[in-house]
Amino acid sequence: MIRHVFSVYLPERLRGRTFLMTYSTPCKKGEAAYQSFQKRLKEGTGFYDTVKKLNLKTFGKIKQKVVKATNKEIVLRADSQLFATMILIAKTRNLDMQLVLCHPLGPLPWSLANVDGSMKKTNKVALAKHMEGLVEPADNVDKRSATIIDAMALIQKMHGENETFEELSDRILAAALHAGQGSERIDVVFDTYTEESIKAAERVNRGSNEGISFSEIRPAHKIMNWRRLPACSQTKEKLVVFLAESWKHEINREKLGNRTLYVTCGEKCLVLTRDRWKLVQALECSHEEADTRMFLHAKHAATHYKTIILVADDTDVLIISLQLSRTIDSQLFIRRGTKVRVRMIDVGKLAAVLGSGVCSALPGLHAWSGCDTVSALASQGKIKTLKLVQANDLYLQAFTDLGSSWNVPTDVFSSIQAFTCQLYARNTKIVGANSLHYHMFCAKKGQIESGQLPPCEDSLIQHTLRANYQAAIWRRSLENLPDVPAPSAGHGWELDDGGSLKIRWMAGLPAPDVVLNLISCTCRRTCRPSDCSCILNGLKCTVVCKLQGCSNMVQDDAIVAQDANDSDGDSDD
Repeated sequence: MIRHVFSVYLPERLRGRTFLMTYSTPCKKGEAAYQSFQKRLKEGTGFYDTVKKLNLKTFGKIKQKVVKATNKEIVLRADSQLFATMILIAKTRNLDMQLVLCHPLGPLPWSLANVDGSMKKTNKVALAKHMEGLVEPADNVDKRSATIIDAMALIQKMHGENETFEELSDRILAAALHAGQGSERIDVVFDTYTEESIKAAERVNRGSNEGISFSEIRPAHKIMNWRRLPACSQTKEKLVVFLAESWKHEINREKLGNRTLYVTCGEKCLVLTRDRWKLVQALECSHEEADTRMFLHAKHAATHYKTIILVADDTDVLIISLQLSRTIDSQLFIRRGTKVRVRMIDVGKLAAVLGSGVCSALPGLHAWSGCDTVSALASQGKIKTLKLVQANDLYLQAFTDLGSSWNVPTDVFSSIQAFTCQLYARNTKIVGANSLHYHMFCAKKGQIESGQLPPCEDSLIQHTLRANYQAAIWRRSLENLPDVPAPSAGHGWELDDGGSLKIRWMAGLPAPDVVLNLISCTCRRTCRPSDCSCILNGLKCTVVCKLQGCSNMVQDDAIVAQDANDSDGDSDD
C-alpha cells in the first residue's frame, strides 16, 4: 500500500464548514485503513483478506438534493445537463410542458444559484456609482460634526503584517482619529457575530473558514499572517474586545485630546474621553451588522450635532441612509472611496433628486435584486431593476412595502411577480413567473439554458421571503432591540442536519413526480432492454442512475460517472 501526499486547490466558496468537515474525513479514514493493514501484516494474519472499499465522497457530491418520488428516493446532483434530461423525459412522455416548467427541474434554481450551491452575485457597487453621479460631490461640510466609522471596513484596508497586537491597536486608533479629523465626536462601530446568521454564506465566500483562530489575543503577540486574521469571525470578536480594552487605558485616552470616542464591543457601547470612560446604555443594541448600527449612533449623535458623516464604502449604508434621511434630524453625508479618490455624498440632496418614493422603495429593491445575504437574478443588473421600478408606481409601492412587516402580503408578491416578468421580457403582458418561464422556453424552441429563464414561482417566493427579511432588518435600523424572528421560521432559510443555516431554494419538488420516477433506472449489473426503465422509455441512462458506465449512457457521461462511482457515498460497507 502506497500513501500519496498531494494538495488540491479549492475556490474560497467551497471552503465552508460543512465542506471542510466532509473532505477532511478521507484523510482520517485512509490513515486508519493504512494502520489497520500494517497491523495485519505485523501479526501475520489476514494478508489475503479483502480490503474494504471506503466509499469516500468526491467533488461530484458537493451539491446534491435527495428527493422522494412515488416509488423511490432519488439523489439529484447539480449538473448542467440535468435540466435538458428532464425536458427530454417530459417530451417523450407527452407531458404538459407548462406544468413541467412550473418546477426548477434541478436541485437548485439556476437563475438564482451556482452549481456549487452558492448565491448568484451582481455588481451592487454599480447602483451606488449610478446614484453618486446624480449629484455633485459635497464641498463644504460643517466642522462641528460627528463622524461614524464602519470599523471593520477600516481594519480591512490596513496591513498588520509583523506587528504586535499592541502596535496594531495603536494604528487602528490613529486611523480612526484621522478618519474623524475635524469632528468633535467619533464613533467606531463594529459588527457582531451570531450563530444563526444569514451572513454565514457570504462569510464563507469571503474565506472566513480559512482564517486564523486565536484562543487569546495578547498585546506582545506578533501577527505573522495578517490577511488570514480578519478572515475568522471568532478572531474578529476577540480583536474587538482587545481594542476596546486597550483604548480604555489612560495612555490611549490622552490621544483623544478634546474629542469624544464611542466604541462598540458586542452589544455594549463605551464612550471614552481624555478623563474617563463609561458604558452608554442608550446605545446598547442587538444589531448584527455595523451597516444598521451606524444609524442608531447617527440618531444618538443628532441630538447634539447638525452634521453627521458616515465613513463607509458599502452600498447597503447608502441605501439605508436614503431611506432614513428624513427621519434623522441632521444633515447626513457619506464619505466613500480610498486615499486616491474620496467622495463626499450629500445624502439629503441625493434623496431630493431620487424622490421620497424611490428612497422608501430602495431597501426592498436592493435586497431583492441581490445583496450580501440574498442572491441576485442571473443577468439582471441593479440599474435595470431601479429604472423599471422608477417607471411604474405599482412596482414602486410593492418594494416600499417589502420589509415593512416580517411576512410578504399576497398582493405584494403578485406585484413583484409581475415585475419579474417585465424584468425578463420588458413588453410582456404576462404577470405569472411560471407562465413566462414556459413562454420563454417555447419562444426559444427549447434551445435555452435554465439560468436564462426567470425563476419559477416556487423559487421566486422563497427568494422574495429572503429579500423581505433582509429589508425588514434594514428598515428597523433605528431600533435598539428589534424583534427579529429566526430566519429559518419560514423566511427563506432552513436548518440542515447539523443545525447550520442554509438557503431554502424551493418548497416543492424540483420536478413533477412522473419525471422524477423516470430520471433514473435501478439496474444493478447491466441495463437490458427488457427491464431498464430508461431503455424502455427510449432514454439514455444518466449520472443519476444506480448503475454507472453502462452501454446505454452517453460516452462522456459514462466516463464522468465511472470516475464518481470509484469513490461514491460515505458508508464503510
